[in-house]
Amino acid sequence: YMQINYNNTKVDVPTKISLHAFLVDLGCDRAGVAASVNGQVISRTEWLKTPLNEGDSVIVIEIAQGG
Repeated sequence: YMQINYNNTKVDVPTKISLHAFLVDLGCDRAGVAASVNGQVISRTEWLKTPLNEGDSVIVIEIAQGG
């Protein structure tokens, strides 16, 4: 396992996990979710190709609509 920062909380994740797999595990792989790794927004099409590494900072936000 390795440790990453997820929304400013340290969490343990399996080594060699992709951003996509991490988001699936969290249940955050649905429409309306945006993710960044180390301050860089990652497009949904790149989630599978984006590996997470020890110490990475992942921010996940859900885009809300309404008024």
